[in-house]
Amino acid sequence: MTLWLISMALFIVSQLLGGINYITTVINLRTRGMSFSKLPLTIWGFLLTAVLGLISFPVLFAAVLLLIFDRSFGTSFYLSEIYIKGEALPNVGGVPFYFSIYSGSWGTRKCTSLSCPPLVLFRKSWPRTPVNLFLVTGP
Repeated sequence: MTLWLISMALFIVSQLLGGINYITTVINLRTRGMSFSKLPLTIWGFLLTAVLGLISFPVLFAAVLLLIFDRSFGTSFYLSEIYIKGEALPNVGGVPFYFSIYSGSWGTRKCTSLSCPPLVLFRKSWPRTPVNLFLVTGP
């Protein structure tokens, strides 16, 4: 479990650094004369995803980091009166509900930020001509 938490922390850091890189690339390396209103919808979707990731992933990183501290260094942010193999751990004063608060507040943003690029790509691939889905052709 500790290695999984460390890999989650590394994933979150890489996502944050990638989001910063993408945002600065879109802002600074646009072609001359291209304003934000002229950016393609795909770029807007990726930019929005990067911004949402920058807003939401630090909360999850804090939760994972505190859980790593609980497991490795004996702190008690989340652990309280835990019994492992019949022995009580020396951790007291932690509130396990805090982890669900941290991960729950991240869950809503996660769904939004991870669903933006597929929705944008779907919209870009959809035909621009109006399609009558209720058209019934007879024999």
